[in-house]
Amino acid sequence: MSTTLDVVIPVLNEEQALAASVRTLHSYLSENLDAYEWRILVADNGSTDATLDVAKGLSEQHPRVGYIGLDQRGRGRALSKAWLESDADILAY
Repeated sequence: MSTTLDVVIPVLNEEQALAASVRTLHSYLSENLDAYEWRILVADNGSTDATLDVAKGLSEQHPRVGYIGLDQRGRGRALSKAWLESDADILAY
């Protein structure tokens, strides 16, 4: 059984930068963390732009990318929600 890792990215109105950031992180994790079963989790905390739609699209393109959508703003709230729902051995952001 391998160690699991969730990397949480809390976002708010990051429609323009999110895809490039997730792809960069995905590439890095793919190349450097063979010893872990990892996942990237985008935690949108109340964006008013298309950030959540971008996150959904990324999760469809990449099986190791997931998302959570929250109605209320707050980086801490987004992190807490993602971490409480995670069953990973290691949590990071």
